[in-house]
Amino acid sequence: MRRNYSYALLAAAMILLVPGLAFAGADGDFADYQQRGWGWMYLGSFGAGFLTSLTPCVYPMIPITLGIFGARGADVSRGRALMLATAYVVGMGLTYATLGVTFAMLGGSAGALLANPFVVIPIDILFVAMAASLFGAFELNLPASWQAKLNQVGGKGFGGAFAMGLVGGFIAAPCTGPFLAGLLAFVTTTRSVVGGGSLLFVYALGMGILFWVLAAAAMSLPKSGRWMDTVKSAGGILLLVGAIYFLRPLLPWMRTFASPEKWFLEASIGVGLAGIVLGAVHLTFHGTVVEKVRKGLGIAMTLAGIFGIWTWKLTPKQHIPWVHDERGAFAIARAEHKGVMVDFAASWCTPCEEMELTFGDDDVYDAIVTNFVPLKIDVSDGTDEQMAKRANYGASTLPAVAFIATDGTKVGHVNKLVEPDEMLDAVRPGARKLRDVKDGAVVAMPWLREDEAGAFAYAKATKRGVMVAITSKTCAACAELASSLGAPTLWPEIHKHFVALELDVSGDASREEALRKRFGITSLPAIVFVSPHNGDAAEKVLSTITKPGGDLLQLVSSAANLLAVR
Repeated sequence: MRRNYSYALLAAAMILLVPGLAFAGADGDFADYQQRGWGWMYLGSFGAGFLTSLTPCVYPMIPITLGIFGARGADVSRGRALMLATAYVVGMGLTYATLGVTFAMLGGSAGALLANPFVVIPIDILFVAMAASLFGAFELNLPASWQAKLNQVGGKGFGGAFAMGLVGGFIAAPCTGPFLAGLLAFVTTTRSVVGGGSLLFVYALGMGILFWVLAAAAMSLPKSGRWMDTVKSAGGILLLVGAIYFLRPLLPWMRTFASPEKWFLEASIGVGLAGIVLGAVHLTFHGTVVEKVRKGLGIAMTLAGIFGIWTWKLTPKQHIPWVHDERGAFAIARAEHKGVMVDFAASWCTPCEEMELTFGDDDVYDAIVTNFVPLKIDVSDGTDEQMAKRANYGASTLPAVAFIATDGTKVGHVNKLVEPDEMLDAVRPGARKLRDVKDGAVVAMPWLREDEAGAFAYAKATKRGVMVAITSKTCAACAELASSLGAPTLWPEIHKHFVALELDVSGDASREEALRKRFGITSLPAIVFVSPHNGDAAEKVLSTITKPGGDLLQLVSSAANLLAVR
């Protein structure tokens, strides 16, 4: 018996030490297997599923499965435990197969489901309920009538194992990695129901290897006791982390919460460790009031620490100055003899978010900003317009980055998550190809329209100010003033020092009032030259033009001089 304990503990130790290897192995690109044919796609799916089962996201499932397979003290033979594990894995496989069929039927709009509150909130409720069950709030079982009917088919316990498998696969979602993302992209593109369902089922079978091993070892583990309560508490915390993962697309502030500085990481680690010491794991909710309070506060602090570490890891050292106005981006690129880097991203696409780390690398950042105007196109909703843009630029998968010359020629592309060196291998050759492109004559002011965030970000990155034109369709003098600024002798001088931003307040009195207060103007038309916020220096209005005529060049030069002093 002691030898059996040793084997079980050795197996557990190996499982817990493998995550680093698993993460490295799971970074394989599904496209590599796709090029080799269906046989390789199935083998790759099975292998990627197995590697996913060795990542920390699966740990919350371990105490649940141990309870199902025999660690609760029930008289369960090893053979029966393996059959229960099979029921569990088949349930998990059915969940993934359904996911594959759903993505195949919905096509390119499937990913947008993960940003839909009607999909995300029920998933979060499920995760919170499962976490509460692990904390001891209640036992998570099927209704008695359902259980009785399923037991008639598979015997006592088989229905519960199957049902737990149905929901268990979702827990591994944060660690599924680029392979599954590529697999789902393939399914949504081909819209093959049979292929999608079977590939995802095989992926789940690969994940199931761990649970068959656990079933075989369950009889050698100690019966339930304090150690199981500790494991279940850890699993409950990780389930709550999973709930936060799915919630992030709905709460944008969660993606900009962290600082890339080292102090933020150290503070997050400290808060997390303090929560564990306080009682997040070793205490239960069945003790005294003080213990319950310590447990609850400890869980909250541990979650805050984990969330802080996670967001710190996904926060780039510097942010690319994204422009969001497609027409304006190409206009600026023509005026500055650059190309346009088009990045397709979605709030539910984790690899897209991780790509920001690559963009934030010093060498990559400099190469992009020097040679391209960075254009971000958000395709989170999967609308017809967004899908048309993806098709226009050949962005069949996410993440997707296209490097485009101003004449529409594609000079480079990236269609998967890459490291900085690989990104530079696309940026630098693309920049060299731009030299062979004829830009043509630039005959108009390159305006960014209704893209305030993009204008100010690009101005800061290129060390310029922002010229804000506040206009309205009911203001005839507004059009006259804007036209005078576009004179061939004037606009090049403006563009040299300022990024031109147009804000139309037609029919929006509250927005017009807010802009008047912000920039200190009393009426329209109004052209405001602004120095953007930069470090400790706050945003500042340099000068204002409120009517056509006069020496506009002198007014622009004066604003430029004030900007230089600032």
